[in-house]
Amino acid sequence: MTTLIVNEVAPAVLQHAGAGTDGDQYAQGTAVTDVALLDSLPKEQQELAVTMMLDQGRQWLVRALEATNPTREVADFKAFVATVAEAAKQKKLSEDIQIDAVEMVRRSERALGVAIRKGQDAGEITTKGNRENYGGPHHRQSLNKTLSSPTDFLPHGNDRMATYAMTDDVTDEQFESVLAEAKDEGNLSRSNVVRKIKALPTFSEAQSEKWQTVADLANDRLTSAQIAKRVGMTEDGLRAGARRKGITFPADEVLGKTKRINGLDVLERIVASIEADESVLGLVEFESITPEQAAELLQRLTSPLRAINRMKNRLKEISGE
Repeated sequence: MTTLIVNEVAPAVLQHAGAGTDGDQYAQGTAVTDVALLDSLPKEQQELAVTMMLDQGRQWLVRALEATNPTREVADFKAFVATVAEAAKQKKLSEDIQIDAVEMVRRSERALGVAIRKGQDAGEITTKGNRENYGGPHHRQSLNKTLSSPTDFLPHGNDRMATYAMTDDVTDEQFESVLAEAKDEGNLSRSNVVRKIKALPTFSEAQSEKWQTVADLANDRLTSAQIAKRVGMTEDGLRAGARRKGITFPADEVLGKTKRINGLDVLERIVASIEADESVLGLVEFESITPEQAAELLQRLTSPLRAINRMKNRLKEISGE
């Protein structure tokens, strides 16, 4: 019976936030009423219900951002999950659930920033550049009267600054990394997350560092194919970018201007050379070799023999011997 109640409560609460609907907006002011439904459950079932809310909420948030104009829904959902997080704290639910709830608040804040920027790019939300009057000298009308404004969703300046800090020039991968680090620390406060994001290298800095790494590896005689794997780029993309930046690959020139080498052909030549050398070793009169000459030859053989042994071991692994 209790499980049935939980299954009814969690979706009901989320539905008021727009989840599971076709664009129904969250009814402002109902969050407290909806979360109050948790009072009808024992504490362990309250935790289960909140967990269900957060799991479903995460899925809804992903789908919402794919909608044409999700800003209002995301803004209302952010207010809703903030209420859920506060309820989890007030009801002293488990620490893990409280942390998960605060994490969802941070995710909804970034999602709202993404939605606002998306709306601005689509010309549905005002930007600093399009708040001027328009319509010509005989018909001037303010864009603010026809378009939504970021302040409609983030009325407070501090909220806007923090939200944009978690949005602008921050990749999904960077945000996820920062969020995971903050969660590991047990401090998902907005100020801590924003502080960590601000400590990230900017895109231009990251790009500059990456191309410096490419140049250094090229100077170390790595091929463009090898470097592309190191820095996570395609070979064509790496070479095109390197041309624009004047970076050359000396190793490619040695290998025939990036022509890919057939590994089997190389091994065949090495083995054939060793076989040929083996046949003539019987002609060597070792008695005529001086100790100094022997020492020098041994020193020169050290590295090639190691390479041959590595080759032999790899072939053994491949053959299964």
